[in-house]
Amino acid sequence: MYLREYGKILLVDVALRDKLAFYRARRMIKSFGKKYRENRDSITEYDVIEFYDSLARYMAYFFLKVKDENVNYLIKLGNLLIDETHDVESDFIFVIPLIHLEVLYIMVEEDYSEVVKKLYDIVNDDEGLFFLVNNTLEILKEKSLEDAVASSSGILILGLDAFLKKDEETALKTIYYYILVSHMLSGYEGENYIFSLISYFSLSLLLEIIGSDIEFSRRVDNLGDRFYANSFIAWIVKMDDIGKEDRALLNRKLGSFIRSIIASNKHNILMRESIAMRWYYYKFSKKRSSPVLNSVLRVLEALVRVVRNDVDREIELAERIYMEKSEATALSDEEKDLLTVAALKLYKMGLRSSYENIINFLQKVGKKGGDESISLLASILRNVAEAENKEE
Repeated sequence: MYLREYGKILLVDVALRDKLAFYRARRMIKSFGKKYRENRDSITEYDVIEFYDSLARYMAYFFLKVKDENVNYLIKLGNLLIDETHDVESDFIFVIPLIHLEVLYIMVEEDYSEVVKKLYDIVNDDEGLFFLVNNTLEILKEKSLEDAVASSSGILILGLDAFLKKDEETALKTIYYYILVSHMLSGYEGENYIFSLISYFSLSLLLEIIGSDIEFSRRVDNLGDRFYANSFIAWIVKMDDIGKEDRALLNRKLGSFIRSIIASNKHNILMRESIAMRWYYYKFSKKRSSPVLNSVLRVLEALVRVVRNDVDREIELAERIYMEKSEATALSDEEKDLLTVAALKLYKMGLRSSYENIINFLQKVGKKGGDESISLLASILRNVAEAENKEE
């Protein structure tokens, strides 16, 4: 009798906990919606990312329950987001999570085995992951945002299926897919920017769900470390740990690597190293601040964009910074990004004097303001050409 009553108490506690979780989610959505409506022009990307991270936690919580009442909670979350969406085009921030709710409904209520089987076959190929990334971005470029979302949603279904099957290798590949897509579109505008946010939310949701299983999450983490142990980026991380005396060697090796990528347009190698960079960067950035890793990440992200040949606007903006900030002692992260992209693009185009001008500008600003990150960035970029001269 006591056990029966105790069981009822436990059920009540679980139901209450779920209800409280929903009320917190509702309060969070309404609070952000109010802030968005009243101060739309001052909403930053950081505000949106913070909102998405919180919302992903609640969506993951109710999805992992996989019970009828919790499917209802997911539907209620969807209704709250719809209430905040007064205009689909201008309120796309609230539409994006609705796309992911649809994916969760499919996982709970429909047969998705055919989609998963086809995608498993692709990602198990050596170049399958890179094919999927390029394919999605080509769809976005040549067709429509809606078609690209359909392609991306299939990868989310694959990642969630991998979690349910405890397949860490496939789960890791889906994480890499979203990391790549998100950062290859960073800094873009219009539909590309919207799609980068969609990819970010997919990644956030996937990581929340994977993180709910500590043992599985640890297996995914360990696999990532093993997978990239022999990458060029792993060598950079090791050199950064050794100390400043090896900085010159590190910069020379990195310069040679960047030059070889630009010379041969090795997309797949670059993407693999970019993923490795993000893997190590996020892992170590939690433990310590590293100007080297920060600068390398900036250069690799710029390199991806240069190799994809979508940087004309960045060169124009970089020229404006160069002209207007001749006496500057500091640069914003966005300005550093733009100047890095422009320098690498100018180098690729063979415009060496313009390339050198940007590097000299970075060195001058870094020296004036005592900013090691800017000076280090200039040093890495200069070594791209110096590596070429030494090889000749």
